[in-house]
Amino acid sequence: MQKLDFTENINQLREILKSDSIVNFIDGLQSNIKINTNALTPLVIESKSNFDKITADDSKTVILNALNASNLYSEKSIGDLINATVNATLQGHQKVHLFLNSTLLSYYHFHFTIIQTSNLCDKVLFKDNLGELSDDDTIVFRILIDDELEVSRYTKILNLISELIEVIQKINSDTESKPTISLLDSGSDTNIGVKTTVETAKSIFQIFKEVWDWVVNRKFYKSKLRNAGLLDNLNVMMAIKTAQDNGVIDENTAKIYKETIIRRTEDLLELNVVPKVLIEAKTEDNSKRLLAEFTEIKMLESGNK
Repeated sequence: MQKLDFTENINQLREILKSDSIVNFIDGLQSNIKINTNALTPLVIESKSNFDKITADDSKTVILNALNASNLYSEKSIGDLINATVNATLQGHQKVHLFLNSTLLSYYHFHFTIIQTSNLCDKVLFKDNLGELSDDDTIVFRILIDDELEVSRYTKILNLISELIEVIQKINSDTESKPTISLLDSGSDTNIGVKTTVETAKSIFQIFKEVWDWVVNRKFYKSKLRNAGLLDNLNVMMAIKTAQDNGVIDENTAKIYKETIIRRTEDLLELNVVPKVLIEAKTEDNSKRLLAEFTEIKMLESGNK
């Protein structure tokens, strides 16, 4: 699992499992006086409910399994936990008695670990800059791989992304800005974050989304990207047409720009490169299968020609 995905997953677990609320409540109980834990019960129930909604194929499950969460969130453990906290209130116990209960102690440490891990990821791995990857001027690509990624393939992918950005920036008259890599994150797959301009990032995402939707809906291929007007209504394609109509570029240059955009997008798809947010809309296995079918059909049709 890449550090970006791990960090996003741990942050999501921190939120949906109510880790901050649970830890803050327990930490906030005063010592040496009778405690009232009534407000903890609905937090535990909500946390349990959200835990049960996490499916086995969810990437967060890997983290939960490593933390032995299934035992902590079993019906018996949650029942014992609620009984222990309710009894502590009914019997007028002090805060120290809560931590004499092994179930509550393990539950507390679990949520404390999630919070501290989340903080470490944000502050150490991303130096409090994780939010920048969600900015409108940044697009994160996911490279789906089954084994090690060769240097030559990395190079080809980076060159294709660079060429795609270059032509879009020419169309948008935005050549002053130089794209930079804001993330290079390897794991079972690889994430590449590219920081450019808002308009360029938006154009790239629109192109990939349109083509990816086409692939997902199994309406490929038969040269439809070029002949069916699939991309004509996208902002970048309309900008090419406007530039040609206004005499800024000639017909041949317009064709080159359009062909470059389509070809580079196809080439990246063949290398299993798709914007991360589009991959997350489907399971990773389904995405790999769809990309394999896309490449196979494209190769077959190229052979027919």
